[in-house]
Amino acid sequence: MVVACLVCAAPGWAQETTITSEEAPTETKKEAPEAPKAPKALSPLRGTTLSVINTVTALSVDPSAELTYNPYYAVTLSLQPWWWFNDIFYVNARLDISREITEADTTTQSGETILGDTKVSVGASKFWVIPVVGIDLSSRLSIIAPSSPHSQAQSLLTGINGTFTLGRTFDAAGPLRVQYTVGGTGRLHRYTTSQYESSVIPGCVGGSVACDSFFSTGRRNAHSRLSNSIALSWQPLKWLGISTSFGLYLDWLYPVQSDDAVSNVPLDPTNRRVLMSTHIEVATKPISSLTVALGASTVNPALQPDSTYYTPFFNRYTTVYLDLRLSIADLVSVLTPAEETP
Repeated sequence: MVVACLVCAAPGWAQETTITSEEAPTETKKEAPEAPKAPKALSPLRGTTLSVINTVTALSVDPSAELTYNPYYAVTLSLQPWWWFNDIFYVNARLDISREITEADTTTQSGETILGDTKVSVGASKFWVIPVVGIDLSSRLSIIAPSSPHSQAQSLLTGINGTFTLGRTFDAAGPLRVQYTVGGTGRLHRYTTSQYESSVIPGCVGGSVACDSFFSTGRRNAHSRLSNSIALSWQPLKWLGISTSFGLYLDWLYPVQSDDAVSNVPLDPTNRRVLMSTHIEVATKPISSLTVALGASTVNPALQPDSTYYTPFFNRYTTVYLDLRLSIADLVSVLTPAEETP
């Protein structure tokens, strides 16, 4: 009796109580909202590539295409470093080193490795977008140093090239970009004609006024060029891209000195030279830092020897190439561990 009363009089904390989960108050813990992830900073090295380009002429696969069979296969190592100061302004350069594997027609020694021209550029990419129409504007200024045997044979001292590009990107099952580029090039030469490496008259030494004329090939150099090109590129998949372009180039040649003693002067002006270029390429990315591109490129004079126009995209000047491009920025991103933010 006493025990029962003690139990009844026990304080509430001493009494055994059972609380079901439905009756238990639930404490809701408010989770802190996730901070928005900062966009990944673009590498200032983006666009920097190291390429190995294998090139063959289309006529190499058909020995019967012309009267003489002259196959061509060359390997080129191309370095194109880029540095971006921000999202608009950049500086880049290009230097090619190539070697023809077949018997070369344009080198002094067999198996000779030659340099291409060194090109350094500064530019502004999409520095302004035209309202409503969405067309972006880009520009570039380049300086060309004559490090190639071809430019040295032309006695080129330096060249300056400027381009202006209008472009727009559409959404067509992937980014589809259309752009038009107009450019001008000015060249400064020592001589108005290309020069041989040695005189055609034995015993003549370069630098002698009496012998200078015997180093000339008779082919006039072009002091100015106006270029126009249209390019189209489409990326239907993240790992697949297709591009094509067409270019038209007009060169102005150094004038020929008139001679009253020569009577067979052509009536039509011959102080201009016209070139056309076409290009088509299919590129894929098996990994993020490597692009494999297969394409065909053609640069030819406008007219054939019979004064008819060459067929665009494919003619005797067409070359087919396999390009292995290593993206330095993507490679550095893969090899460098990402920094974890607390």
